[in-house]
Amino acid sequence: MMNKLTRLIILSIIANLTTIILCLHAGTQGGESYTDWITFLLLLPVVWIISLILLIVFSYKNRKIYFQRAILKWSVPLILCCTPVPICIIYSSFFVSSTYPVESDTLDHHDYLLRHEEWLYRSNNKMAVNKYYRIYNKDDTNGNKDSTWTYFSKSGDILKIERYDNGKLISTVNKNK
Repeated sequence: MMNKLTRLIILSIIANLTTIILCLHAGTQGGESYTDWITFLLLLPVVWIISLILLIVFSYKNRKIYFQRAILKWSVPLILCCTPVPICIIYSSFFVSSTYPVESDTLDHHDYLLRHEEWLYRSNNKMAVNKYYRIYNKDDTNGNKDSTWTYFSKSGDILKIERYDNGKLISTVNKNK
């Protein structure tokens, strides 16, 4: 049975490995080379267009084999794996954060900078957390946690309030229902 599906297995492996290699290569560039990014953005669709064309050709030529009731439980997942759908599902499930930063501002306090960040939930665009950092050196991008950090639930209720003083946690108040 698997001999009949060998072409789909090989196509799926080649297309997905090529995609993973291209993504890993693009991820290591760090925005330094626009040529690499353009190559990545052009090559990725080409890989999947070729894969989809081959999938259509293989499926049409072998339709009597791939769509037999006994093999259908194997051929349909393999056909799906010959498309970018599984990679997109895996990426969105494991690598896309549920929150994202929307606002960041910096206030100058004589001997330090106070950076404020607001993060929202990706699912409903409601506030997820309010953060503050104290930065003494302008080259320091992280800073020390400072002031009051407020964490919100997806419905907008306050979950937790943490108070910091120059990186040290002073108090935590959990707001449980």
